[in-house]
Amino acid sequence: MRHHNPRGFSRASLSSVSLVTASLVVMSTALTAARTSTADAVFDFEFDSFAVAGSVTFADDFEDGDRGSAPTSALVDRSDGTLTLEEGGALVLSDSDGSAETITESTLLRADTVVLESLPITHSETGTTTVTGELSPLPGFILPTPDQTRQFAGVELGSTTHFDVTSVGVMLAGNSVTIVWMEVVDGTSTMLGSDAVPRGDVSTSEGIVLEISLDQSIDSALARYSLDGGSSFVEQGSWDSPPVAGGFDFDQDLFAQLSASAQTVPEPSRARLGATGLLLLALLRRVRNVSAQTSNPA
Repeated sequence: MRHHNPRGFSRASLSSVSLVTASLVVMSTALTAARTSTADAVFDFEFDSFAVAGSVTFADDFEDGDRGSAPTSALVDRSDGTLTLEEGGALVLSDSDGSAETITESTLLRADTVVLESLPITHSETGTTTVTGELSPLPGFILPTPDQTRQFAGVELGSTTHFDVTSVGVMLAGNSVTIVWMEVVDGTSTMLGSDAVPRGDVSTSEGIVLEISLDQSIDSALARYSLDGGSSFVEQGSWDSPPVAGGFDFDQDLFAQLSASAQTVPEPSRARLGATGLLLLALLRRVRNVSAQTSNPA
């Protein structure tokens, strides 16, 4: 496992954004009240593995240390050209390796996302596809997170044609650790379910496994997580707030992706959060347009 820096996080730079992780960070103000001192949107998460099984097969344990070789090369950075790092047996998503950055008068957002674009999950009338990401245990010194900062890391399914995304991941806010399932549909973010996790349970010797299971025969999905490296799972029906049905359309081709983000939230007023959500949607559209132009030059 890679050594974290003593601060618990990496630092600054620009690159890409995932709307759902940004929205997750914004929505986390409902979980933990903001405090008053200055904060920075720093984050540093390590994924020990990423796998898709079903209609698409992909697996990477990030052990070879070569970001530019298969299978890791299949993961496309939503970035300005800076690759996420593969080191110490993990893919590192942090604010220091080219994360997208946007600043308003009251908030700073950074996000880092990799997408399995070359292997879309093609819509089918049958079958199940499972998307799994394993996070390295979170070092005890990262909690509490910096004042007024919300952090997120998780696995996502995103539409291949528009901006809708659904995600399950870990959210850190102050001293709290919460597993959340979220979606963004037509620019509106909704928390579908959540489960509070004891702080010590995420810094154990085992990994945090996050999983979305897509049932294409009924166009729906289930989320679950494990705090012991996948030996046992907490099914969504036993969460503190069991997930409810959302509006995400699973009846379409989808991308699997990993994402992490952080945002400062100095004044969690509804008006400010709403404005931030619109800003994030605009930024995502800009990033995707740039990506499309790069992929399809005139």
